[in-house]
Amino acid sequence: MAAMCDRSVDPKAMDVFDVCMAKAPSVKTIEISLLAQEPATEGCRGSVIWITRGLLLEQTQIMLRMDLKEAGP
Repeated sequence: MAAMCDRSVDPKAMDVFDVCMAKAPSVKTIEISLLAQEPATEGCRGSVIWITRGLLLEQTQIMLRMDLKEAGP
C-alpha cells in the first residue's frame, strides 16, 4: 500500500487510516425515538417500554454475573 511506503517521508500519508466513526446513540435516545414513532393508544402499554425494560434487566443480569465472577467462589 502506498501510504505504508510513504509514511517515513510524509507522515500525512497515514491519514488514510484515520477512521472517524460516529458515536452510537444511547439507549435513552433510541427509546425516546421509538416512543415518538409508536402510535398512542389509550390504556395500552407500548411495546417499546417492555423492550427497554427487558434490555435493562438483561444488562443488570450481565453486570451481576460479572461481579459474581470477579468476587470468586
